Amino acid sequence: SYAPAFPLKQLALIESYELCPFEVSPQFDPQAVSDWLKLKLAEAFYKRRKVFEQPAQTVKATVYLAENSLYKELRVSYLKHALILAKEQKNEIFAQKITQLLYKESPSLKPNPKAKDYFPVAQDFRKNRQFKQAVYFYIKVLNLAKSSFKEKNLSFSGLGRIYKIQRNRKKLVKNSEQWAAWLLRENTKQSLILYYKKQLELARQKWNLDENQKAIELISLLLKRSGSEVVKEDALYLRGLIYLQENQSELSLTDWEEALKILNKKKYKTDLMSKILWKKAWLFRQNKQYKKAIQSFKELQKINKNVYTDFKVLFWKGKTYLDLNQKRLAKNSFSDLIEKDHFGYYGLLARKILNKKPKIKKNIIMESGLFQDKQAENLIHWLALFKESELLSRFLETQKDEILNKGSPTETDWLKMIWLWAKAKQYLNIFQSLELMEDQTKAVFSTKYIYLLFPLDFYEEVETASQKWQVDKALIFSIIRQESAFNVRARSPADAFGLMQLIPSTARQTAQRNQILYRNFRDLYRPLKNILLGTAYIKSLFNQYNDSFPFAVSAYNAGSAPVDKWKEELKGLDTLEFIENIPYEETRTYVRLLIRNYVFYHNLLEYESENWFPNWLIR
Repeated sequence: SYAPAFPLKQLALIESYELCPFEVSPQFDPQAVSDWLKLKLAEAFYKRRKVFEQPAQTVKATVYLAENSLYKELRVSYLKHALILAKEQKNEIFAQKITQLLYKESPSLKPNPKAKDYFPVAQDFRKNRQFKQAVYFYIKVLNLAKSSFKEKNLSFSGLGRIYKIQRNRKKLVKNSEQWAAWLLRENTKQSLILYYKKQLELARQKWNLDENQKAIELISLLLKRSGSEVVKEDALYLRGLIYLQENQSELSLTDWEEALKILNKKKYKTDLMSKILWKKAWLFRQNKQYKKAIQSFKELQKINKNVYTDFKVLFWKGKTYLDLNQKRLAKNSFSDLIEKDHFGYYGLLARKILNKKPKIKKNIIMESGLFQDKQAENLIHWLALFKESELLSRFLETQKDEILNKGSPTETDWLKMIWLWAKAKQYLNIFQSLELMEDQTKAVFSTKYIYLLFPLDFYEEVETASQKWQVDKALIFSIIRQESAFNVRARSPADAFGLMQLIPSTARQTAQRNQILYRNFRDLYRPLKNILLGTAYIKSLFNQYNDSFPFAVSAYNAGSAPVDKWKEELKGLDTLEFIENIPYEETRTYVRLLIRNYVFYHNLLEYESENWFPNWLIR
């Protein structure tokens, strides 16, 4: 009442509920505060549940938290507390309602589940990492005659995800075989399409197990089946890749040409067509048939619709022109690439070749004058000052549409939104926004505001880990940016957790080797613990691979076993060619992005350094 203009007046009142004594307990009324403060109000009542004399209000607040919190673990925890409070009040009706909500949120808590509950119970156990129980219920779903097609299909999928997380390749392949056999027995149009796709996936799995001939035989049999036309071009592409690994490049080209004929009959150009043309061009280049490679690169440029493929083609076309000693054409290709690729791996490589250091400005943008709504700007300032990033994040949802949903956002519009996202530590939104910017705006952000795109959050934790394990801070930040976008609660489909996205088994082994206390996967949500473990692990990989950046970060993403295999299969290639030949697309992309990240972080952290692109990255 004494400061009506204070922008955080409502927040201050909520904070008083947590800290101050009251003669009469306040009422929980989420309609009395702005939308972005409702959860904060509920949290205040929850924290004072043992103080306020109106337990019914506390239960209402706790249920509100359970229904609106972002993370499932929190929702379940709140519901459990709400149930305890309701039972203490002997409010059976409310207790029953909360129990129903709890079982809906976490079906695995339901005692003696009935047949109709088997599938949601299995899914819940899997998400909770209780894999033994999940497998038990998935199998019950598969053995139950009443289970729907969708439930059985998703149960096979769930089993596959578990075996993949456990890295049990034999069970993964067996599950795929049983899955395909079941789809074939179902004998519907939908199941047969899925069957053909599953057969292709099974062939890829056998290929990954080095059972190349079995994979080729499986694809060849598939191509003979009537109805397999729905996957024919994909099957030909995959078989061509396996032939290539078997050093039968002529057979690869034959399969790819047949696939291209099928694709050319279609009205639209597919990503697969681009992949095949790229593989042809790359095969010609590897065989030193440089003129044929240039021709294939040009064909690809005509039909390509993917901007990143365009960058890749421009770079390797330039390299191929250098091999032909056509330096002017090479320079044109690299210069064109630099103009288009402001943040990327290929653009940085082109700059390195032409010796054009990026113009990175280490400046601080003005934090005022961005918004016409001074009240909103003032509110943002105060929320950031008090480090209320979660509240700021909620408030942003009320601002985003107003700023960006008005046709083509200007540079100032993007700056407003990116500044807001940075304040709220919503970095993934920032990174994704680059996809939507006009080229001219990207160029501005790649120099003037680069520090907004490469955050330095958790600096103290990174500094601690860097000193302990003697690992470059730029590398640690590069991994965090790529793995989690600085989201402490990040969890991947592969069951990796936290800032540096560690798999629990890897974290446990690393902790044991380095005398770090580690209890369970929840420890990986603690920033310092996660960064210490992640840094120790990447250090061990650099030691294992003689400080080779591409090998070490490939192993961080894919594991050591595949990298050891690739080292043997791809020996004799230079570093850039090795990266381009990494068989796993995800790992190939990951290595490129880590190199990109490292260059920018290196320049931000070592601003005066003349060595803007460290040679050891790609030696």
